[in-house]
Amino acid sequence: MIRISLSEIFRCEPNGEAYVIMAEFPRMVAFWVERGLRLGGKVSFQNFRNRFIKEWKELFQGFHSQYAQTSCMVAFSAGLLSKPIGERTPVGSIERRFVVVSQNMLRLEGGALHFHVKTRGSPAKVILKPQYEVQRNLLEQAENKKWKLGQAIVTPEWAVAAFTRFIDLGSKEDPYISSLLSKTVHF
Repeated sequence: MIRISLSEIFRCEPNGEAYVIMAEFPRMVAFWVERGLRLGGKVSFQNFRNRFIKEWKELFQGFHSQYAQTSCMVAFSAGLLSKPIGERTPVGSIERRFVVVSQNMLRLEGGALHFHVKTRGSPAKVILKPQYEVQRNLLEQAENKKWKLGQAIVTPEWAVAAFTRFIDLGSKEDPYISSLLSKTVHF
């Protein structure tokens, strides 16, 4: 068995709750970037996150704590925190409205991503708008638990969703991948 993953980009239609977190998430990333600029030397992700998590929770009260993890990861993966201070590239202001949603929070139902924004309140809903038959087929397979939904990145216009599954290398063919390939659009 081997795990494979693929990502698809979809046009999307977010609801109001999704817009709330997309407006706030860049501020969350900026929080980590600002703290990272104050530190000298390299720092591990876990040590950095643990050092400021209490402050994050106070500033972003009510928001699900998974956003602390994903916003910190965005700041960290920008290379700002994993390099020595002299090699760090400052990140300008974050203009794009977006959110990175952990796979632990995501649910796919009725062709839409569902996830909580705050610890209490209505969930966000992002309707995915497949443009090709292969995307429709993939969403259907994922809703039928043939693929596991991974992390997602959501903007007001588009969403990228990751999908993973295990395939048996001992079999000649995987029926779900074969089904997707039969629907592939050739450009």
